[in-house]
Amino acid sequence: MSGTLSSSSNNEEKNEALKKLLAMQQSKKALESTLEKQEGSAKEETLKKIEIVEANYNNFLEDVVGKYPELSIYFSRSNADEFNNYKSKLPEDVAVLLYLLNNNTLMIFSLTREKLSVDTMTVDIGPAVNTFIEAIKNTSKQTGTGPLALRSEPVDEDNTAAVVEFKDLSGHLYKTLISTVLDKISGKKKLCIIPTGVFSNLPFQCLGEKTAGNKFRFLIEDHNIFYTNKMSVFNSGEKEIAVKTGLQSFAAFGVPDATLQFNIGEVKEIGKILGSDSTVYADARATESLAKISLRQKKYIHFATHGVLNYSSDYSQSYLKLLPDKDTSNGNNGQLTMREIQSLGITDCNMVILSACQTAVSKQLVKGWNISPANSFLVSNVKTVVASLWKVADEPTGLLMQYFYENLSLPVPMEKAEALRQAQVKLSQSPRFNHTNYWGAFVLYGDWR
Repeated sequence: MSGTLSSSSNNEEKNEALKKLLAMQQSKKALESTLEKQEGSAKEETLKKIEIVEANYNNFLEDVVGKYPELSIYFSRSNADEFNNYKSKLPEDVAVLLYLLNNNTLMIFSLTREKLSVDTMTVDIGPAVNTFIEAIKNTSKQTGTGPLALRSEPVDEDNTAAVVEFKDLSGHLYKTLISTVLDKISGKKKLCIIPTGVFSNLPFQCLGEKTAGNKFRFLIEDHNIFYTNKMSVFNSGEKEIAVKTGLQSFAAFGVPDATLQFNIGEVKEIGKILGSDSTVYADARATESLAKISLRQKKYIHFATHGVLNYSSDYSQSYLKLLPDKDTSNGNNGQLTMREIQSLGITDCNMVILSACQTAVSKQLVKGWNISPANSFLVSNVKTVVASLWKVADEPTGLLMQYFYENLSLPVPMEKAEALRQAQVKLSQSPRFNHTNYWGAFVLYGDWR
């Protein structure tokens, strides 16, 4: 579920419906404000009024979606009714946050095992999100190490990030996107983010707030964060196999490339950690055909290579760079495209790790339909995908992945999302790599367990 809700300014009836949703939410907030000052029977009466307002809101929202079918793209798997149906399936320590933006109307759905809530506000947040995403890529103030080998070969260049106060940008977005729902997610260690539209490429883990002494605390310091675009990730109550057992079915591809200094060492080190050296391909065997075979047969696949995004023409032809087969007549030319991934017929792959640049970045093709290299695996029955949101420096990526697999290989393995979180924390403790650009790029989609 992706994309920014769009409403023509000429469609007065639809805009009036959205205004009514906003008014109903403001009414609920007013009641909540009153509730804080009450005790006894008056408080109980206000609680009942809040329940009625929320029920009316959810019913009206369902009517709006039914009346305007184009909105069903955004609510088809996460509308208020279906969202609410997943309450009993959520683990006690998980909160789900769904962000929808229609023009300047922001709706935040928060779901826990206890309650579904909806917060609505009028805010022009798009420019702030875009500025933050560009600013987070700017390491010029902190690296002091000169240019690093970037794990990327984009067809088009990105815009240069403006020199801005990072803490202010992050804090502003945190106040709008997180502080608004802090009371709803209190006590929940894990946050499942369902981002849409302008939020699709936003690293929520890098949002935070200033604390005493002008210090800064990131959201990831208090919460384990993972992402999804479908609530069905909560259908499975228990993981089917232990992570440690699953890692025995593993293949890693370190594609030889003169522009990458650390990717070969990265996969070899992972092989040592897992004891799976025979399934580490860091030489002439790192071909496209062997990658396709591994995706059909292995439960865990790691790619340490270039990710090439084609912004200009056919985005579905963006690809992971592998080695071509000797015989390329069958299409194995060393470019594993998103379209090829979706046609592989993957059935039993637990996790794909894309240690390549911008493999989580999505592009909107038509209203409500976003595609990305990561999503190509998710829609192809891969349970979990770890991917990056921006150009990734080669050396810190290798270290991050090493820490990640060490965490997965402990005698009592960490859950996948927690293993990534702890790896990011450890990398951030390095004076060379404490900038969010280095530790914040990678995100986990799908099954967090």
